[in-house]
Amino acid sequence: MDNIISYISIKKMKMTNEKNNEIIELNFSDETEILNLLTQSFYDYPLVPSLLKKRWRTRQILKAVINLNGGFKKSTHFGIKKNNEIITCVSLADYSPTAFSVARFASTMLLLLGFKGMIEFYTFFKEMPKYNEPYLKIVLLATKPGQQNKGYGKKMLEFLYELVRKRNCNGLMLSTNFGDPAYKFYLKEGFTVEKEFKVSDMTSCWMRRVI
Repeated sequence: MDNIISYISIKKMKMTNEKNNEIIELNFSDETEILNLLTQSFYDYPLVPSLLKKRWRTRQILKAVINLNGGFKKSTHFGIKKNNEIITCVSLADYSPTAFSVARFASTMLLLLGFKGMIEFYTFFKEMPKYNEPYLKIVLLATKPGQQNKGYGKKMLEFLYELVRKRNCNGLMLSTNFGDPAYKFYLKEGFTVEKEFKVSDMTSCWMRRVI
């Protein structure tokens, strides 16, 4: 009897763990938790050099980047939960920024980071490769510190590869900085550098993977 109870308990625990690690679509109600995770993950790896001296602006900058790409209501977000907590999330660009949203983003960067910071972000947009085929753009992808190097990022990318096929896109594209751990991770996952450029004293790049 004890063996049967133990077997049932182990099976339930395994099913719970599998359910916890499922990839789910996130929504507007998850905004605070998503921003908390992203802020923790990008705090030590700023998107642009100007953030190095203004790290307390990280959360505001990340929210502005998401808003530029449609915000929490229009863009698509997926996450992996463990013990009812989001440990990995990705923000995808499903939305072409309007002239108004670009102008609002520029003014926000000017306010938060100054003219130099605004130009640094503009450099990313200016250097973005243009393709004839459609690509799904990863805006932000992060795993919570303490949960990294456990395969969650890889699992999310594998999910995105299938999403690319379902949407009849040619692959994935993203931008990153050479000094970030994410750069080596993407190289290992088969992404190639499409364009390398300087953002102030930081070397950055656009990468893609054809699926």
